[in-house]
Amino acid sequence: MRQLSHRLLGWWYLAIAVGFVLLAVRSGLLGDLHWRVALRAAIAAGFAVLSWVEFRQRRR
Repeated sequence: MRQLSHRLLGWWYLAIAVGFVLLAVRSGLLGDLHWRVALRAAIAAGFAVLSWVEFRQRRR
């Protein structure tokens, strides 16, 4: 059950990361301020790292 929890959280964080990437791309295309685009990209990178950590959890 614990392995399922880590996998589910991994996919959840990955979905959030993809959402923030799409927001950053949209903002960049619409000419939003550069720091806002960079902030959204940084948040996406953070969630991608969280996703990677959850997927890498060892089976116990």
